[in-house]
Formats: sequence, structure tokens, C-alpha cells
Amino acid sequence: MWWTLLLLNCKRGRPPEPPPVASTRPCLRNVPSDVSAAWEMVVLTPSAPLHAHRDDGAPFVPGKHTPARVLEEADGWLRVQIGDNLGCYFDPAGLAGLQLQVWTPAESLAPVITDTTRLEYSDGTALTVRAGLALLPTDTPGRYQLVDQLAVPELDIPGAIVGRRYREDHHWYAPADRGLDPDVVAAAALLNGAPISLLPSDDPWLWGQEGDAPGQAEFSSFCARYTVTVPASAWVDDVAGAVMYGISAPRAREGFVLEPGAPMWWPDDTPAGQSRCPEVFAVEARATDAGRRCFVRDPVTGWRSDLTRRDSGLVTLCFDAYPAPD
Repeated sequence: MWWTLLLLNCKRGRPPEPPPVASTRPCLRNVPSDVSAAWEMVVLTPSAPLHAHRDDGAPFVPGKHTPARVLEEADGWLRVQIGDNLGCYFDPAGLAGLQLQVWTPAESLAPVITDTTRLEYSDGTALTVRAGLALLPTDTPGRYQLVDQLAVPELDIPGAIVGRRYREDHHWYAPADRGLDPDVVAAAALLNGAPISLLPSDDPWLWGQEGDAPGQAEFSSFCARYTVTVPASAWVDDVAGAVMYGISAPRAREGFVLEPGAPMWWPDDTPAGQSRCPEVFAVEARATDAGRRCFVRDPVTGWRSDLTRRDSGLVTLCFDAYPAPD
């Protein structure tokens, strides 16, 4: 996502700032699938402490389940990169579009599905779980709640496909050609004999397709594909303009833009990664010893409107020069 922030700090002797602009440059291209499929991936828990360095005593947290690529491992710590646009989940709003490299303790990794697997049930329903889908353990061994964008079913998951590391599945797809009424699905659809609890969404329709057997429907998120039984009343034919349930496209906003590919630095002038998409930074912090300009943002929301009431959980990133518009 792109966020417009308020510029709070101007320093004497600096040339005038460029006017607010909306970047027209595209995000950096995704890494080819034959390369990224070989990467070792993990999913960070929402409360995973993220550090610029292992001995850094001021961590911040992602605030949501976040895919990350493993770069290095040492003494119970992992150096990971988020923001590669891979996996089941969007990056945290305040870190979206940034290929940020951080350290986190190994125990901060969520249990995940290690291999994309179709789980079939005796009533003809099925659930296909994608590699990288995060799981929440329950009090019953082998039973988990799925961390999905559409629903949060609680299911028995074979131990053979549960772990802490996975490889990206580039063959995931979400076929859809008909609309479903989410209220009817939530009230009457069954998966392995149990109702589906859909998460709230602003989208009016659930976008899916008919299953192979009569009375079946299939619908998908980025993490799971559900094959369920539904009544005929669940189908909606007039779905012009419908989008995938629970998923909204990010909207570009005007502001001071960091262009794709710009290097990022921590306040001690060590490398922090690079920007992948156009990003907006405006709440300025103290410059580094090397003269790089630094900006503060909330990693969860991106918005940092109060500089006095909060002194923890924020991330400060620095840049070689303030990017001017084309």
C-alpha cells in the first residue's frame, strides 16, 4: 500500500522539497519462480520481535502474519527479508513495498503448511491448503485453526505437512466464474459436515465456481481452496464488477515518493534492504552520521501522527538522498 504522511520537520539550509507527486514507476519485477521456489520461506507471527541487529534492544513487530525469506541463521536467530511479494499474506501496511531485512528469534516463526495438499473428506467436500498457510495450535494435538483471509476453520491437519519452513508454491490459482451469496454460504455451506464461518468483508459476493459434484461449490483465498456443499439459493448470477471476497486492491496516494530500487539504511548506516514499490515517507527523524535522511513510520499502519506519546514499536529507515519526482 501507499500512505500519505505529514511532513513535520524541515531543516534550515536545505533546498525546497519537491511538490507532492504520485509515482508512475511500477514495482520491481518479481523474482522468477524457478529462483524463488528454491528459497527457504517462513511466516512471522504478529508479535514476532523484529530487530535491525541481533543485539538491538528496540524491536518492532509486524502486527500480522507475514511471509519472509530466510537469508541467514545463527545462534537461534534468523535474518529474514520481508516484502518479496510472495506467500499467502499481504505485508503489514507500514512495511508494504519495502524489501526489508531484519533479525528475529527462531521461536518467532508460526507453524505452517509445508506442502500444498488437498484434504478430502467422506462427505465429498475438500480443503486444499497452500504451502505457507499459517496455523494456530488448539488444545487438541494435531488440530489447528487456519489463518486464512476467508474463514477460520478448525481442522485436523496431518503432522507430515506441518512445520516451520516451506518452499513457495507458484502454481497456486483461484478459479472463479460465478458469484455466491456469502450470507447463504455462512449459514448453510458445510465442510466435512461442519459450517463455514466466513470472516467479515465489504465485498458483496463470494467469487467461486461450481464443484465437480452436484450441489458443490469451490471458492478460494490466497491460502486455501474450499470445496463445500451449498444450497442452490447460494448462487448469484448478477455479479458484475464483483471481486474476490475479502480482498481489496491497494490504492496509490499522492505524497513524497521513494522510488522502486532505492537502497534503505538503518540509522547506524548499515544496509536495511531496498524499496520494491513506490513508497511515501514524510515524518522525519535525525539524520545519520553519514548524512542520510531518516524517516519514522508505524510498521503496522504506516501512519505516524504523534511524535511525543509513543517511543517504541516504530521503525526508522534512512535514505541516501530525498528522491525528486521525474
